[in-house]
Amino acid sequence: MSKRTSKEYRVVWEIELYAPNPREAAQRALEMQHDPESTATVFDVYRVKIDEGRLFTAAEPVRVDLGEYRQGAVSERRKR
Repeated sequence: MSKRTSKEYRVVWEIELYAPNPREAAQRALEMQHDPESTATVFDVYRVKIDEGRLFTAAEPVRVDLGEYRQGAVSERRKR
C-alpha cells in the first residue's frame, strides 16, 4: 500500500501487570501479544493528521477488538 493512499494512525494497547522492573513488564506484555491464545486483543486507534506543520490526534479513538480474528486463526490451526 502506498503512502499516498494510507492514513496515519496511533495504535494504543494498554495493560496493567506486575513485574520486578520496567524491562520485565515490557517483556511480559510482548509475550502476551505474541500468545495466540491471549485475550489481550483490544486496541484504541486514533487518526493522526498534520495540519500546517502541527500534529493532531483525533480526540475519540476507535476501539478495535481483534479477538474474533485471532480466535478464528487459532481454531484454524487446531484443525490441521
